[in-house]
Amino acid sequence: MKNVDSEITDKIVKTVFYIDRMVVCFIKKPKGLVELLEGHCDGINTPPISDKERTKYKKSENFKFLSNCYYKLDISQPSKEALEILAGFMKPGRNIEIGHVITHFEPVMDLVTETEKDAEDVGGYMQERLDHNLAKGKVTEYNEKGTHYWNNSETDITLVLYSDKPSKVSKKPCVHIEYRFESTDAVHSLGSQFFWVQTILELFDEKAFWKGNLKLIDPDSESDDEIENSPFFKTKIKRLALNL
Repeated sequence: MKNVDSEITDKIVKTVFYIDRMVVCFIKKPKGLVELLEGHCDGINTPPISDKERTKYKKSENFKFLSNCYYKLDISQPSKEALEILAGFMKPGRNIEIGHVITHFEPVMDLVTETEKDAEDVGGYMQERLDHNLAKGKVTEYNEKGTHYWNNSETDITLVLYSDKPSKVSKKPCVHIEYRFESTDAVHSLGSQFFWVQTILELFDEKAFWKGNLKLIDPDSESDDEIENSPFFKTKIKRLALNL
């Protein structure tokens, strides 16, 4: 196992952290916000809130009020500046009456490699060992066009991995690992106030998140113990990949 760990970790040249997507819903239209965000994210869509979404919100234990939301911003790769603009737009005393809540959140870690072959090797290693225990409930595993998914429909959390496309940030070959928190209740599982933009800006620690949620198991172990103390974690994954 030790030699395999070393061969794999040597292929990782750096790690990139970012938010791939965030969806924010509003009770009233946030006039002028889209224009402020332009240039600080990869793209902004304003899709309608469907009847299916409203029905889902009505069943939410904590977020029934979302059934009254009528405007949605779907933001791709928001920068820190974009989060600051969002938080500033919604700060107390200014536009607070329009109300907002995060209904979708996708933190990403890209393990960047020199070549596509290296990315394929690291991706295969990670796919075999990723712990996909996404809280309580049944996890459905499937592959679609080279992307591997582990979905827990009970918690609205999906773990995603692919290694056949370049990093959206560095544009180099990578292993892309992503968590999708696909409802406000799922986002809320990150922390009691994590459905507000201000909280994401101030409290979401990317490295701490991945340290706590990037867990590997030993496929050769009968007990499926985490290999937290393996050379992979003790060396490259903590020193290089997570910069810890």
